[in-house]
Amino acid sequence: MTNDIAAGSPTSDTPSPIGAYIGDPALRAEWDRRYADRTQLWSGRPNGALVAEATGLTPGRVLDVGCGEGADAVWLARAGWDVTALEVSGVALARAAGHAHDAGLTVHWVHAALTEAALPPASFDLVSAQ
Repeated sequence: MTNDIAAGSPTSDTPSPIGAYIGDPALRAEWDRRYADRTQLWSGRPNGALVAEATGLTPGRVLDVGCGEGADAVWLARAGWDVTALEVSGVALARAAGHAHDAGLTVHWVHAALTEAALPPASFDLVSAQ
C-alpha cells in the first residue's frame, strides 16, 4: 500500500496516488502540460549524481523533491530506503506511482509544492533534489 501524505490517508494498491493538490494551481497546470505533451519526459534511469552519492549509504528516510516520473524514487526504494516522493505534476506522479507499483515497491507520495507540503520537520536522513 502506498500513502498519500499530502492527503493524510492511505490509498489502495493501484498506481494512482493523486489526492488533493497543495500549492499553486497554475504551477501544477504548467507542469502537467509539460508531462502530458510526451509519454515520457525523462530517461527512466536514476540521476547519476544521486547514485554516486547515495550508493553505500545506510538506508533511512529520504525525501525525493520533484520526483518527476519516479526513477530516483524507485531506485532509492529498491535500495532499501523509506521514500517520500514529492511532485507538483499529477501526470508525473501517476507515472511515478505506476513504475513503483510495477516494481512491487512502496513509496509515500506527496502531491504538493515543496513550500506548501506538510512534511514533518527533521524527519529525513537524506533529501534529494535532482
